[in-house]
Order: sequence, then structure tokens, then C-alpha cells
Amino acid sequence: MIVDLSMGATYFPQCCGSEQQGLSGIVSGFTGSAAQASFTITVAPDSAFAILTGATTATIYQQSGTELRGMTAVTDGNVVHVRGLLFFDAGAYKLVASRIMSP
Repeated sequence: MIVDLSMGATYFPQCCGSEQQGLSGIVSGFTGSAAQASFTITVAPDSAFAILTGATTATIYQQSGTELRGMTAVTDGNVVHVRGLLFFDAGAYKLVASRIMSP
């Protein structure tokens, strides 16, 4: 329920949802295995993500169901494109990857 005090109206949202986002950048700090891993991606400072958020890094979480395209493993120094749900948590951006691919 959302209450608009200026108009005295109450609104009831019918639904809400999340859309997957994409980031491209360089991998560093890879830890874990293909079943469950995390790494930092550093995006270009002139990317839309960096311009809109002021951040040039995000932590990426790879799960057993994460699809790898054009690569067999993620390693430090790789340039990758990741796609998944992006969250802002505890002052940092975090993305749960549904897909990681070679650009």
C-alpha cells in the first residue's frame, strides 16, 4: 500500500518485478568453483553503469545454474559480459549471474 498524503489517496500496487541487467568488464578476485563462485567485475569509467551509479565495480555471484557462453571457466583478467539480477546491498552493487559470456 502506498499513501499519497498530498492528494489523500491510497494506491495498491498490483505487481512488482525485477529485470535482469547486463555489465561488461574485467574479472578480478575470482574465488570458488563453477558450482559456486564470486568475483569482482570492473567496468569502464565511461560505462552507463559507472555514470549512473558512480561505481566502477560490482561483485558477481556465479551459481551452479549460471550459463557460461563462449568460455569454459571464468578466470582473473578475463573480459566478460554478465547478465543477472543486480542489487544494491550494504553500500555495494551485487549481481547474481544467470549468464556469463565472452564478449
